[in-house]
Amino acid sequence: MKLLFRFCFIWFIPFTVFSQEEAVFSVEFSEAKIATVLMFIEETYNVKFSYQDNLIDTQTITLTRKKRTLDELLNEISTLIKIDFERLDNRYIFLKKSVVVEESLHLKEVVINGYLTKGISKKKNATFEISPRKLEILPGLTEPDIFESIQQFPGVVSPNETATGLIVRGGLSDQNRIIWDGINMYHSGHLFGMISAFNPNITEKVIFHNKGTNPKFGERISSVIDISTKTKLSKKVEAEFGINAINFDAYLSIPIIEDKLSMQISYRRSYEDKFETSTFRNLEEKVFQHTAINETTSSDEKFKFKDYNLKLNFQPNKKNMFALSVIHIDNDLEHVFEDLTLNKSNENILDTENEGYSVSWNKKWNTKVSHQTQAFLSKYRLNYNFITTENLVQISDFDKRNNI
Repeated sequence: MKLLFRFCFIWFIPFTVFSQEEAVFSVEFSEAKIATVLMFIEETYNVKFSYQDNLIDTQTITLTRKKRTLDELLNEISTLIKIDFERLDNRYIFLKKSVVVEESLHLKEVVINGYLTKGISKKKNATFEISPRKLEILPGLTEPDIFESIQQFPGVVSPNETATGLIVRGGLSDQNRIIWDGINMYHSGHLFGMISAFNPNITEKVIFHNKGTNPKFGERISSVIDISTKTKLSKKVEAEFGINAINFDAYLSIPIIEDKLSMQISYRRSYEDKFETSTFRNLEEKVFQHTAINETTSSDEKFKFKDYNLKLNFQPNKKNMFALSVIHIDNDLEHVFEDLTLNKSNENILDTENEGYSVSWNKKWNTKVSHQTQAFLSKYRLNYNFITTENLVQISDFDKRNNI
């Protein structure tokens, strides 16, 4: 038994050493078809390939003359023709199409400070912030308009093509809550919503919430448009005056007590009752199309608007800030139609007003604790009269009044 064991061990060692040596051959190809190359490898390296014919139909390769092992040769061919060689055992090799592994590349964070145009930015909480003082004029407008800018955001449309008739994510226009310095506003547009009623000169920023609205706002389910004026004390006197094809406006900022009390005032009014421009006339035609109110030789109309804002900021010390805000919006329409054949006239008189007042107190107790207290009052009035006169005698007077 001992002799037999030694004999077997002596003959097994040379066999093992021989099987671990890889054969090396000098290989060279020039525009050779893959099928021909594989046949050469089978005969030279004593292996067998298994593959689908359509995998290598038209492909050719070129390799420079060089001594290569089987693995080295297969790796080079795999790189050239994008085919993987999978060993089933020491002799049989299976061919399959290479799987491209996409590498991910981490880029540096890109912060977008402007959105659509200068003065608009998107915040991390998915709200949009508009700075009217920095806002550029959008195409087709005479001046920067808050509501026209909001219409450029995703999910916001105006089916009637007005500035204030906003439909946000399929809701209704009355499902949008509009707040000015904490005051709930019921009337937000001039010329029946064609332009915004909020003067951009005194407005510091506008926050537009169109999803995930904070519960503190309540009341509305589509969106919240939170408009706020300047809260810092004015350091110097600033005065501005402007005029366009629709209205003129003025703005004044005055420091009353240095580092204690300052005041801001803005005023805007249309001048259509004095002089009518083609721009104003085009807006009228759009507003009154398909209605009885249309200026003709036998009718006359006066259509005007105005708004003014007042803001007082008082800071007695570094930890307390008090503010008083006042806003007034007024739209007036007077239209008279005369039927000379019947000696009869109809007069439409419409007066729409929204005024609001708010008082706020911000208290900073320490670096971590602060509170804000605010109270507001908002009044909305709509007065409409339809007066019919015949032979210079008033025969009817329809009166409708809405107050909130």
